[in-house]
Parts: sequence; C-alpha cells; structure tokens
Amino acid sequence: MIPPGLDLYVEFKKGLQRELADIEPTDLYLMISRFLKEELRLIQDLQMELEEDKLLVRVNNSIFRSLYMQETIRKSVNSVGCPL
Repeated sequence: MIPPGLDLYVEFKKGLQRELADIEPTDLYLMISRFLKEELRLIQDLQMELEEDKLLVRVNNSIFRSLYMQETIRKSVNSVGCPL
C-alpha cells in the first residue's frame, strides 16, 4: 500500500538542494512549513517539536479538516491515515 503522504514527500524532496538527513531540524521545520503553507496552501499553521529522537508535528486548519469532523468522518481516514 502506498502511504497517503508519499506524493507530498516526493514533491518536497524535489525542491531540496541537499539530502534530508543533512538538514537541521529547525531549518527543516521552516522548509516544511513554507512548502505546506505557501507553495501548496494545504494548511494555515504548522507546529513541530523535537523530543529526543522523535519529531512531533501538529497541523492546524488543513484543507482536510472536514475529514475528521464527527458527523462526516470516513472509515478510510481511520484505517489509512491523513493525506498529509
């Protein structure tokens, strides 16, 4: 099964001038935020926190927010995941 966000990752990686592993977390945050907010206009706000070896990402007001409203939630969203 193809992950829902694979195409976004591929597009994001195309614009990078270096390997993803070589980018500092703070720079990565700015790059991802700009990509999703300004280039693709998929979200209004993005928050990221680095916790040891984990990166916690919170997306606010994405264009997909209606998928998660209780009255319209789809089974596929629960089983496959968010398109982002």
